[in-house]
Amino acid sequence: RPDTKIVPPEGWFVFRPLRDTIDKKNLSVIDMRKMNDHRAGEHGFCKVDSKGFVFEDGTRPRFWGVNVYDPMKMDRDSVKTFVRQMAKSGVNLIRINGSLCNPETKQFGNCDSDLLDRLFYFIAQCKYNGIYVALANYDPADYVIKPQDGFEGYTKSETNNHPYGLLYTNEKYRNIYKK
Repeated sequence: RPDTKIVPPEGWFVFRPLRDTIDKKNLSVIDMRKMNDHRAGEHGFCKVDSKGFVFEDGTRPRFWGVNVYDPMKMDRDSVKTFVRQMAKSGVNLIRINGSLCNPETKQFGNCDSDLLDRLFYFIAQCKYNGIYVALANYDPADYVIKPQDGFEGYTKSETNNHPYGLLYTNEKYRNIYKK
């Protein structure tokens, strides 16, 4: 706390760094942003070959990644700050988890347009800051299968009506998921 008087032991000092503004004028000596690509995608799409990851132009990336759950719940200012802080920390890959279905209705197959817009904004901020994105938006706990959804052979149990294995066993479910 800035208003607290601290007397350090002899030979020590109180470490009170300034608030990190994460701007380009006040670069920190520990800012690792320069290790990332200027913009994500500048080397083309990333794929896997027999030696590992490779971009279309032949560059071999090295990823330092984190997992983020539901970044679509952040406001735009928080997204900007978060993504810039990740880039400053050397992160160049974010795996995004979270559902795009309406959290109130949890209706399978219907993406919430507001959540989709927020996801696109998050991805755009990542790209602008040299961070690649891996989407992992399939979370069966976010969906509730109802009888009217028409998945024959799928029966609701008293403890579980989430479609944990349905993506792997039901063609209709896979086609909806691909949309």
